[in-house]
Amino acid sequence: MIFLDRLCRRYLNDPARRLCLLLWAVSPAGVFLATGYSMSLFFAFLFAGFLAAEDEKWWKTGGYVALAYLTWPMGYPAYIAIVSNIIYLLHRRRIPRISFAMIGGLILPLFAIGLHMCYFGIAFQDPLASFHAEQGNWQQHLLPIWQFPGFIARTIVGTAGLSWFPLILELSYCGLMACILFYAFLLKDPRYSFLMKFFAGAVLVSILFRSSGSAIPRFLITAFPLFFILADRYHSHLAHRLVITLWFLYLNLMGTAIYMMGGPYF
Repeated sequence: MIFLDRLCRRYLNDPARRLCLLLWAVSPAGVFLATGYSMSLFFAFLFAGFLAAEDEKWWKTGGYVALAYLTWPMGYPAYIAIVSNIIYLLHRRRIPRISFAMIGGLILPLFAIGLHMCYFGIAFQDPLASFHAEQGNWQQHLLPIWQFPGFIARTIVGTAGLSWFPLILELSYCGLMACILFYAFLLKDPRYSFLMKFFAGAVLVSILFRSSGSAIPRFLITAFPLFFILADRYHSHLAHRLVITLWFLYLNLMGTAIYMMGGPYF
């Protein structure tokens, strides 16, 4: 939370900063952040890496992103964002040339990815075991949005051959689709860096266009720049305040239902 607060101070005024920290803490992932779970350590490294990247401290950036990836494989969008940000800065001539520190910062996460794959290759004879395990545990794949109304009808009348749990996943997914609108606000806002915008987009793609295993509300906190927009818009207009409050309550309700039906794994 300390690192997130330091990031918030760069973009938000004090009321919005405090609200951003509150929203992030009481999100559907709050219960995981408050326990001995890997997500809290992952975000500590991730936020520290983004602070270092925005200050162009490339060795620190690479080290923190590498540690984030070793903590949780969801760190790969951060590495993609860092590489894309460096290309963007070079293209815009905001940095004059590629330095030794920059190259080192880009190589460090590759070592982490290699170590991660070697470990799973030795332990499970599958370098991509963590991703394959997720696919194996989540047989339900999300339907295209245009097939969703029929799916609800078939589930309610008992002809879909499915339990209520896949229905909750689909409802959760529909709630997450609203993030596309919030991301549009993020893209339009000139205050936010290319790094923030690209990273949030990469996370949304990984959440919304993969299996239902990643389309559950607690993974939304990975796209943390969206919480900056939520906090900023909350104070701008009464209608925004109402929409954000209702949407946040909806996601927390879906997250609670998934947790109760699916067990602690979720």
